[in-house]
Amino acid sequence: KENSFVLSHYDLNNTLSEYFYTNKLQEFIESCAEYNPKGIGIAIPGHFHDESKSIITNNPFWKNFNIKVLLDNIQLPIFFENNVKCMTLAERLLFNNGNDDNFIFFHVGRGMFCSYMYNGELYAKNNYLVGEIGHIVVHPDGELCECGKRGCLQTYASEAWIIKKAQIIFDNSESTYLKQLVSEKDKITIDTILKTYLLGDEGIIHILHSAIKYLAITLNNLYMMIDSNKIIIHGELFKEPLLSSLLKEHLDKELNLLGLQNNKDVIIKNYYNYTGALAASALCINELLIK
Repeated sequence: KENSFVLSHYDLNNTLSEYFYTNKLQEFIESCAEYNPKGIGIAIPGHFHDESKSIITNNPFWKNFNIKVLLDNIQLPIFFENNVKCMTLAERLLFNNGNDDNFIFFHVGRGMFCSYMYNGELYAKNNYLVGEIGHIVVHPDGELCECGKRGCLQTYASEAWIIKKAQIIFDNSESTYLKQLVSEKDKITIDTILKTYLLGDEGIIHILHSAIKYLAITLNNLYMMIDSNKIIIHGELFKEPLLSSLLKEHLDKELNLLGLQNNKDVIIKNYYNYTGALAASALCINELLIK
């Protein structure tokens, strides 16, 4: 069974509460009664702190989301893990054809995270800093990130920063196509930006092409530092084939070190609404059946 609820990202405080989430989850569990569910996996946008029962994240909304409400009202065992680590588990358990290849899962969303499957296990599972790929510096004189450094990858390529820059264009350009698609800057989404990109908006083209360039640089650096058979990249940006092709073009142009990097296997994973939920299910399978 599957179910989803579309919420406005710019109005989460009013549309998503702990009680709303708990009630919808309880309704879904009841609808699955015939399957006799044994546990629940939840993929979270951050890291779960077991002692405080809270989400460790820079996002103020999720930092203040009270998970204890969920734990107090749901009777089944619940397992929490970072959403990208869950996606990595899902790749190994559900999509990897039984192979235990070493691979990297690189997620580009409102934030960014990179997870590594090494010898059949999540690498550095308990070290929260490992995988924070968005805070790798790609332009030393670049924009100031909230972490205090300048030129972090996420300031160029994360959805949150891309939307933030699109909002500046909306406020300051009379000719942008953004104003043809939305009436207010707070309603700009990645889907809006991709449509504007296809319309040929020069400002949006510059923002997205810069994002692709710095993503390609980072991917090439990862190949030189980490023993990996492939890199799986996932994000709503890559629903647009032109951006996927541009990323591969940038990767192909990079010089191969001593000719040893000829077999770069970069897989762009299709984006759809249930990827996170499926990943959370893989977490539950791993915790309840495999461990």
